[in-house]
Amino acid sequence: METLKSPTASPGERMRLAQALADTPHVESKRKEVCRVLQPMVVDVFCRNAAIQALCAWGNADDLVALAKGARGLDFVLRAKLISKLAAGKDARSAEVLVQVAVNAFDKMAVQALKNMGHVAEDAVIGGMLNHTDSRVRFEACGILGVVGGEKSFAALNRLLRIERAFQTREATMSAPRQLRSRWAWRSA
Repeated sequence: METLKSPTASPGERMRLAQALADTPHVESKRKEVCRVLQPMVVDVFCRNAAIQALCAWGNADDLVALAKGARGLDFVLRAKLISKLAAGKDARSAEVLVQVAVNAFDKMAVQALKNMGHVAEDAVIGGMLNHTDSRVRFEACGILGVVGGEKSFAALNRLLRIERAFQTREATMSAPRQLRSRWAWRSA
């Protein structure tokens, strides 16, 4: 750990150590310290991939926020690891960060992960995607809410329907409440 912090460590040495951390099972008591050391390495071109892999292995949703904002710049494998780590969280904070990945990278894997998270993703999708300025993001939000939504989604989709002008998104906005109704009817039967 001290070698990673050292300004005299060679880039190759830092990369090898970060890769070793990525392959090491994390210890909860050391998690914060390891993440604090790894985060500055994400901008180091030489160590970036190894640092991101280690952060995905050791970090939680709060540690991965910076990666989510730059998700478009991540290669497919690293973005998939980030999405997988966030989807495994199954909590509201992970859903919020996953929404950032979906918005910043227009990533279908992130959209599917939000659908797989279930009801816990509802508030994050309503707040971060349904009211977004880009109609493509709102379109994806309608699809997600059609799968995971509840009463809040129904109300939010009806509000969006009154103001939506983009044809494709408007169609998705009308389709999502139908999906919700059919899911609710199936549950009550």
